[in-house]
Amino acid sequence: MNRKITVQEKEEILQEKMLDQAEWCFQFDENDPVVFAWSTKDSEPGDFSFLIPAVEGTAAVFKCPQTGKTFKILVRPMSSETKHRRDSVDLSDLK
Repeated sequence: MNRKITVQEKEEILQEKMLDQAEWCFQFDENDPVVFAWSTKDSEPGDFSFLIPAVEGTAAVFKCPQTGKTFKILVRPMSSETKHRRDSVDLSDLK
């Protein structure tokens, strides 16, 4: 019999506390976290995800309003060093 598990059962299995409401932050070093997204409904916390396509020059940039520092996740062509690192990783444990 297949059934959905409850939030309480999931918390017990994963030993994680699901939040009723949430905010997503980025943080530089030990500076104060900066909120960039939050739950939009009182009845559910929601999820946050973003997709950065493999298009050269594409980036997600976060800027701290207090310090002006920026944090960037960017796309660029794969370097020969990264290709070497990728090829030397043992993925057999992931199967």
